[in-house]
Amino acid sequence: MICILRSTPSAEARPYLGAVLVRGPAGSCHTALNALSAQVPCVIAVRASDAAPCHLPGIAVVDAAARSTETAALVLAALNWTLVHARMTPWVATVPGDFSAVPSDLVARFGLAVSGAKAELAFGVVHGAVLDGLGLWPTHLGRQLAALVSRDPGASALKAATGRRVGTVVVAPSTR
Repeated sequence: MICILRSTPSAEARPYLGAVLVRGPAGSCHTALNALSAQVPCVIAVRASDAAPCHLPGIAVVDAAARSTETAALVLAALNWTLVHARMTPWVATVPGDFSAVPSDLVARFGLAVSGAKAELAFGVVHGAVLDGLGLWPTHLGRQLAALVSRDPGASALKAATGRRVGTVVVAPSTR
């Protein structure tokens, strides 16, 4: 799998790699995979250690570390895979596998959120709250995320943003 990607975020959806975070049955992630694959040149599925084995034709399936089911470990597995298999890729867009409301311009909006806010990463907001695992991650954050997962295996991926400038994208507005 070859990905030719740009080194800086932009409004164009093509500069990124996509990763769908699979926690449950693989069949539940097809909607997210299809939506993300329309926006980026390469998509992988990152499977939690307790998720059912999955075969997704044409999609690389990456297993997270043993006993890793929390979002930070899944995002870390996506970043690590990218650093090995798509070294020139500076950004990874992640979507929870069970999130079916992926907008067709989500990755482009993440890119605008990062560049517009001069942010280091971006998160998606669903019904007024940041959705853990819905985000745009720089691959260089892998080392810090690995340290976080090592200290706290049950960590939320949102903890990785502590002390960092974060852009946000409203994916689904609040119903209030």
